[in-house]
This record gives sequence, C-alpha cells and structure tokens, in this order.
Amino acid sequence: MVAAGMALAGCQYAGNPTTATAPTVRGGAPGSTGTTQVTPPGGPGKGESGPGNPAKPPSGQGTNKPPKVAKPPHRKGYSYRYGPNLTARVALTFDDCPRTLAEERTVLTGAAQLGIGLMLFPTGSCIHSKRFDAKFARSQGHYVFNHSNTHPLLTRLSYSGVLSQLGLPGVQSRYGRPPFGGWNNTVARAYAAKGMKIWLWTVDTNDWHGYSEAYLVKYVTRTARAGDTVLMHMQWHGFSVDALRKIQAGLAKRGLEPCRNYGEPTPVRSWKVRC
Repeated sequence: MVAAGMALAGCQYAGNPTTATAPTVRGGAPGSTGTTQVTPPGGPGKGESGPGNPAKPPSGQGTNKPPKVAKPPHRKGYSYRYGPNLTARVALTFDDCPRTLAEERTVLTGAAQLGIGLMLFPTGSCIHSKRFDAKFARSQGHYVFNHSNTHPLLTRLSYSGVLSQLGLPGVQSRYGRPPFGGWNNTVARAYAAKGMKIWLWTVDTNDWHGYSEAYLVKYVTRTARAGDTVLMHMQWHGFSVDALRKIQAGLAKRGLEPCRNYGEPTPVRSWKVRC
C-alpha cells in the first residue's frame, strides 16, 4: 500500500497537465476496506461496457425509457470510503490545488450556477500560495476540507509529524483526506486528535495520468453509483465548468445527480454535510 502511494507521489505533480487516453481503474481508496472493482489493464473486454463501448439496453427495452431514480445505499456507521454522504447523490470531490486563483473562482462560480455542490480538499501549501480561497469557496456553497499541508505520505511520519501536517495553514475542518489515501492507526489517531474524520473515495478517476476531459466525463458518468464519492484533482481536466456540466447531464441519464448546491455559505467546521 505504501509502495503504491509513493508511486503516485512521483506522478501527481509532474509538470503541466497533458492529455492521455489510456484506460483507468475504479476502486476503493488505498488503505480502505470494501470491494474494489478494477477495469482490466487492456481496457473493457469484448462486449463489456466502457468509454469506447457503451452498453446496449436489454432486449425489448427502448432507449427513451425514463431512468429509475436512485435510492440511498444502506450503510451502518461511518465509512471512510463514503464519508458523511448518506444520500443517493454522487459526491464530486477535488483534491490538491487549482492552477490559478482565477481558475478556482471560475469553476466554483460555474458549479454553483449549475446547482452543483463540490467537496474540495486543498493542501495548506496551496492556500499559502494564494491559489485557493477557502472563504470564497464556502461563499459559493461548496465544502472545504483538510488535505494536509505539503502532501506527504502520512504513514511514513511520526504521530507528531502527522499532527503538524493537519495543522495550519491547512484547512481546519471536521473531515480530512490523507494524501494518496494512505492511513494507518497512527494517522487515524492524529485525525481524531484534531477533531476530524477521514474521508477517502469509492471511485478513483486517476485523472493525474492526464486523461482528457472527454474521457473523464465518460468514466465518471458510466462508473459512479448511488452514494459514491468520486476522486478528481483541481489541477487536471475534470476541474472545469464544461466537464461538470457534462457529468451532471450524464449522471441524470442514469437517474443520478451530483451533490446539490443549496445557494448559501457552508460552515467551516460541521459534522453535517449537505449533499
């Protein structure tokens, strides 16, 4: 698990965003429990549904039939993978840092106009560099959570080291996401000491590979299920108003919708997250 996290570390911040079209993976976050579903390395097999091979409707079923309305998944207790979302809506979450402050404002304003509420996990270094304005994000109806200060693999740090990573200038919130999804008992204790719960993800887009906007839209809209948490990053191609609009439309065709934007500022620290 640690090795996988370190492999990601070498890729996630490599240069400027580029475009790739290779297949990706859907699965639980590293360190999480639960079922992981993986797309074969060579892509979807013959006859399977995938971005380049859409599933056909069952025999006798027309394509104009209204989609069934998704029902909230049944879960007991808090889940690191699903976080505080208890609805059937899909949580669109974005980690790390946008390329510019202007980009953050454009995307978050556009998402609010679409009625979409985003879950944002910026690093403390991103906030310090003034490329992310947490107050503005909340004013637009989006939630902002902790994602460490300098994005290290927390499982390689001491307890005091993890506590330091969860402090200022990072976001002080009720939920946080450890970089690369890496956690162990030491990390979990540090989050608890800071008054935070860990929130990972259920759908990993692997957008840091440089996948195109079109690919990411298809992947999210065809992979996400009711109540899922989708992982993307603010410096890659899913973080745009156009991508969000298309994801919203694609989910609607399957009877799903992203978390709603309620048109009012979100709290800085609250256990309740409205999706």
